[in-house]
Formats: sequence, structure tokens, C-alpha cells
Amino acid sequence: MVAKDWALLASLMSSAGYTNESQCQCLMFFYTSIVPYLGSYPQNFPSGAKPVIRVAVEPITSISGTNEDPYNLSPIRDFLTRLEKLNPEGYDSRLFEHFYPKHTLNESECQTLQAKNEAIRELSQVSFGFDLKPGGISVKGYTFPALKCHAAGEDLCSVVIGSVQEYFGDANCYNTLGLIKDYIEMTDAKANFGFVYSNDCVTPEKSRHKLYGRTIDMSWSKVEEIWTLGGRIDSPEANRGLEYLQEFWKMLQIGDRPHPLNYETKAGLKVPATKIYFPLYGLNDLDNVRAIAQYLRHIGLDVQGNAYEQVVRDSLRNISPEFAGVLFAYTEKTGVDLSVYYHSSLEYP
Repeated sequence: MVAKDWALLASLMSSAGYTNESQCQCLMFFYTSIVPYLGSYPQNFPSGAKPVIRVAVEPITSISGTNEDPYNLSPIRDFLTRLEKLNPEGYDSRLFEHFYPKHTLNESECQTLQAKNEAIRELSQVSFGFDLKPGGISVKGYTFPALKCHAAGEDLCSVVIGSVQEYFGDANCYNTLGLIKDYIEMTDAKANFGFVYSNDCVTPEKSRHKLYGRTIDMSWSKVEEIWTLGGRIDSPEANRGLEYLQEFWKMLQIGDRPHPLNYETKAGLKVPATKIYFPLYGLNDLDNVRAIAQYLRHIGLDVQGNAYEQVVRDSLRNISPEFAGVLFAYTEKTGVDLSVYYHSSLEYP
């Protein structure tokens, strides 16, 4: 599996135009810092007009999921220590360290929950994402607070939004979190909202805070509602993004599984930024690759659109991963941002 992932990363970076020096730097980081903790579902995410290779990993050890460590907390501290020693440029773990204990089980909660012997489907609590940029590596931390809330008997949405509101304090002067909470509490997404929280591992005041929800309704009326927070966001930027989003929605084959969404905020941001994931499990990959290529040409990225299908073929030959979904985001500054998600290992389909 590692050899295949190594070859896949090298192929993706080559197709994205990384220099040999940048490829060596990123591959060495992957080998020394990620492979020892590689879980069952490594993912690579090509994204944007200037492609950046992204890898996500859930650290595990030999005792993860056993009675010794049923909730997979044993590797996290060692993994963070390894990152601190490596010290990628700009890396700062303070924000992750702040939210980590607020969103994950402590020792007492682990023991209490384990003693109940309940059937719990999702046991993960932490994962990490790495953008392997030609000029360096950026780190993102993810927490999954559902177990913490289940053990404490607390509402997931309130706990996660509340923890971010508490951290922001007066810095949330535009009340972006209030906008999110007001909308979520009126929708069917409330029960699952906050099932993932994410931040950038950079200087805290520069970090984004991402709060994830999910829904099974992919009708255009629901997608429009999610994008605008039920009409709470009405700006030229949001409306322009909505136009781009509708064209993409029309072109893409969309699955019927629950799909994630996230709202992104940071200190000083006037309105939340919305990102929507479209599920592609079990659909015709080639049709969706061609739909993405068509969409890139539609929005004026002719070079990327014309090359996209062949780049995918060249990068993923002999691997045949299953496409999982595609993310859509838009801002005036960056334009349309698409990220395609797929499972990169045949051993764990």
C-alpha cells in the first residue's frame, strides 16, 4: 500500500508541475512523518487552477481500536511531538492544542464510555491534513467531537459552536457564529452539525475555523439554502458564487448518500464562507471526470479543462481509486475552487 501511495504522490506532483527538489522534500516528509501512522483510508486531494497535493491521515498504532485504546488516542501525542520536532515553516499547534481536549474524550470519559459497552459506529477523534506545497508543508488539525458529546450527554452543535464562540470572545464582532447557529438550529442538519471541527495549524489569529455538517438532500433548493444560510447571506460575492455553483450542480452526477458541508470563519470575517461537498460514491467516474473538465472550460479554465481527463488517467493509472466526492467553494479573491476526493488504496475500498 505504501509503495502505491508513494508512486501516486510522485505522479500527482509531477503532473502538477512540482520541481524535483519539491517532490523530494514532500516525499521525504510523507515517508518519515506520515507512513508510521498511516491509517486505512489515505486520501489525496488535487485542487485548483494551480494544483496542490493534499494528504489526509488518521494516525493509528497497533493498539488502536483494542481494549487498550478503544478510541484511538494513543498515537496523537507522539504524532504531535514528531511534528513539533520537524517544525514545518509556519507550523503552530497552539490552536489545535486548545480545542483538542474540548472535543475529545479524557481518560475518565474513556473509562466510563468503555464500561457501558455500547455499539458505537464512529470511534475516531482526530485526524490531520497536509498540503504538500512546492514551497513548504502546511498542516491542518481535525477533531471529531461526537464521542465527547455522547459521553457527556450534550448537544453536538451547541458544544462545538460554543467552544469556538468562547475562544473568539469579542473577536467575533460580526457574529458569524451566531448566523451559523441561527440557521442550523432551524434545519434537519442540527443533529449532525459539528461532527467535524478543523483549524489551520498556524498562528492562531490567522487560522480559519471550519465547522462541518451533513445532509442527504441534494435538491437545488436545499443547496441554495445551505449556500446562503437560508437567505442570511445576501451579497454580490455570495450571489456570484451561487451562479457558479448552480452550473456545476447541473453538470455533475450526484449520489444519494449524506454529503458534508462546512462553514468557515475567522477573526474579523464579516460572513461565513460556505463549502459544499457533492457525493460521487458508486457513480460513473469517467462521466464525472468529464463533467469536471467541461465545467473548468465553462468557467474559462480551458487549459486545465482540456488537460484534466488525461492528467487523471496518467496520475491514477494502475490504481483505479474510487472517487468519493468533490468540494465546491468560491470567493472573489480565489474564484471557483474545486477539490476532488477519492480513496487511494485498492486494499481498503
